[in-house]
Amino acid sequence: MAARVLAALALLVGLAEASSARAQSDTDRARILFEQAQTRIDAGAFAEAITLLEQSMAILPHAPTAYSLAIARIRGGRPVAALDVLAQLRDGAFGQLPDALRADVSARIEEARAAAAMLSVGVRGAASARVSVNGDDWGTVRAGVMAERRLDPGSYDVRAVAPDSRSMEARIELSAGMRIEHVFELAPERTPAERVEPIARPSGAVARDTGDGGGVDPWLVLGIGGAVAVVAASVLLAVVLSGGDDLETHPVFGRPEALVGR
Repeated sequence: MAARVLAALALLVGLAEASSARAQSDTDRARILFEQAQTRIDAGAFAEAITLLEQSMAILPHAPTAYSLAIARIRGGRPVAALDVLAQLRDGAFGQLPDALRADVSARIEEARAAAAMLSVGVRGAASARVSVNGDDWGTVRAGVMAERRLDPGSYDVRAVAPDSRSMEARIELSAGMRIEHVFELAPERTPAERVEPIARPSGAVARDTGDGGGVDPWLVLGIGGAVAVVAASVLLAVVLSGGDDLETHPVFGRPEALVGR
């Protein structure tokens, strides 16, 4: 019996030592990653520092690591993500902060806000539209209401889709401290009563483009030509019926050269 109790106690001690060693190993790994990140921050390699600090935080969430991660994100052009970490620090997610450090965190929050940009998106011409920014769904935006978010500086593809599938897109460039409002004009489609129908023409009639947007109606040309032919025929008939003596003083033909001086 005593032998079994001693064996059980030995097992518990062994498990405790293994757990302690594993914890110590995790702490060492987190510390090494943190120190490597500090070196990368000093060198201005903020993207690498962010990766190392995120790995360290995944192993051991710690206030100094969280603070360094926020600094790297601000300087690396990711102020929105920095604000998330700074808010957790301010609210005590990584332990209670001394007053001096709390004041510094508040100053860093203002710095991150100034480094970010604000984008507001609205719609007109439709009751509502589904809005997305770089593929991120912002939800349904009603006409007259602006959807607003804080974003990192950069390029953004913004899209609005109305319930009837009408859609518009825009590319928007944001820089630090910028505030932009963009409203999509989703003009409604014309109803059948509002559509302009083309003018019907007689079968076989073709309008000729004159270059100025107009055209010559062939039926008008045909009418004028017919009228001219009728007048000419009437004059010729009158001449034939009146005889040759009247050619000298005929009001239309005047005096032919062959009769001058007779």
